Amino acid sequence: MAMEQRYQTILVGVDGSAQANHAYRSAIEVAKRNDGKIIVVAAVQNNMYDFLNQAEKEYQDLLYGLQAIAKEANFTRIC
Repeated sequence: MAMEQRYQTILVGVDGSAQANHAYRSAIEVAKRNDGKIIVVAAVQNNMYDFLNQAEKEYQDLLYGLQAIAKEANFTRIC
């Protein structure tokens, strides 16, 4: 007898690329079907010379975009 597999916690890496955004949207759909949650690991490019100024802005922009995607999908269980 096969047991139904449920995904309670999904780890998804994002970097602002189209592929990562697709993976994030897919993770939301799987989490919604399974009443699960998503843990997001975000990566931004690190340039030594402008790290302090640019990296923080890139990270904030990435997070705002992810929040918008989750809101559009009516999903709030994100860590």
